Amino acid sequence: MMRCVKIAVALVWCGIVPLAAQYRDYYLYGRILDIHQQPLAGVEVTLVDTGNSLSYVSKTNQEGKFKFIGLPHGTYEVTVSKPGYDTLTTEWKFTAPQEKMLRVEIPDITLATGFEAQQIKQNKQIKKDLDAATEMIRNQDYDGALDVLKKILQTDAKNPNALYLSGLSYLKKKMYPEAEAMLQEVTVLSADFPPAHFQLGVCYQQLGKKEKALEQYREVVRLDPKNMDNYFNAALILIEMQQSAEAMQYCAKILEVRPDDPDVNEMAARCQLQLGDYPKALAYFEKTMALTSDEAKKKDLSEIIASLQKTIQQK
Repeated sequence: MMRCVKIAVALVWCGIVPLAAQYRDYYLYGRILDIHQQPLAGVEVTLVDTGNSLSYVSKTNQEGKFKFIGLPHGTYEVTVSKPGYDTLTTEWKFTAPQEKMLRVEIPDITLATGFEAQQIKQNKQIKKDLDAATEMIRNQDYDGALDVLKKILQTDAKNPNALYLSGLSYLKKKMYPEAEAMLQEVTVLSADFPPAHFQLGVCYQQLGKKEKALEQYREVVRLDPKNMDNYFNAALILIEMQQSAEAMQYCAKILEVRPDDPDVNEMAARCQLQLGDYPKALAYFEKTMALTSDEAKKKDLSEIIASLQKTIQQK
């Protein structure tokens, strides 16, 4: 009997050795956060070894941290769950045996509530639709873009991107009242978004609302001082309104970047003409003459230049 007992003990001991080695492969640890990047306590992390169906469970502490010490190597089906939150499932592969326990930090895991998850899903679809609408506008398919954007606005009526692209599409279709309504709303929802102010200025300009257009262009000057098209449009209005000093400031801004732009040089010439500085006006007109390839314009410029030269000589 004693011999049998010894044999039994020896068999049990032989079975323990490889099992102990197996359970000291990995030390896994990580954090669970909410969508606001705050730690989530009480989240259950369950691992199921796909090779033998053994499961391991850890719960996060107040810092949102979990850990698995001495985990055997293998492939694991992972379930991360907490009441009120969407359950996350994934797979972790730690198949390489380790001579010493290997510490592995799992990248932060984010859990969202059911409502938040639905919002995230909806936002992903909206982004996809916005990208599609943008591409349609780029290809001048404004009706197609508006069809897509209308669907977005049915679920998110205050989406500033959808409103802006809708306003831009209406503007391209020369449907100025519709464009005005959309773009006005964008400037309220996203007051610091320069393109909305610029396009609203264009819309007002097309509708003959010069003062309102200037108000928008001046806002763009504040928000996006590198927008040369904005200076150009504003200068056109200012010249029409005989506000040449401000118009000349805008022309000068453009000429710093585009000194050989014939249209801007001509605008600068007309500013100086209104300001009564004929020599400067003449210089800008002569530069315009040298830069333009429009024969009809050259003929007009020749007459203006000759008249200015005569006026200057008489003085």
